[in-house]
Amino acid sequence: MLAQKAAALEVAQAKLETAKMSAEQAEAHVQTLLAAYASTEASTVAAAADANKVHGDLVRNQDLIASGAISRQDYQHSQSDATSSEASLESKKKQMQAAAAYTEEGRKQAGSAKAQASAAEAEVTEAQAELHQAQLQKSYSEITAPEAGRVTNKSVEPGDYVQTGQPLFAIVPEKIW
Repeated sequence: MLAQKAAALEVAQAKLETAKMSAEQAEAHVQTLLAAYASTEASTVAAAADANKVHGDLVRNQDLIASGAISRQDYQHSQSDATSSEASLESKKKQMQAAAAYTEEGRKQAGSAKAQASAAEAEVTEAQAELHQAQLQKSYSEITAPEAGRVTNKSVEPGDYVQTGQPLFAIVPEKIW
């Protein structure tokens, strides 16, 4: 039983190490997701700037087409560029939302991994207590004599039932007075 409790303690300690590693990995994943979010955010800012520029070009080209300073084809290109730029900006905004959702999911996974690590710590504590209890129970089963000597007046045989306080044998010390 003592070996079983010691093995259970080792298993609990291994689970704790695994849970700690999972928590560290989840935290690293959150950092990666935050970096991806920052990258997407920067990309969105760039897309917004581009959309602003293209929209400004379109407004200027509307005045120029009215006066005949640019061709109809150039104006249509400006319109297409503006539409494309707006679509690109919307796509970047959606990517930001997805990155934010992934980051939140990663944070929750990291929290879950930390909770599992805490549970594993509790299992280790419980296994240590059970091992200590088993060691204590084993110490109760060991019979020790107050001093070394020879057994005499033995009144017990293997398999006999004994009562609490029942004398089983006497010990005669090695030293004679």
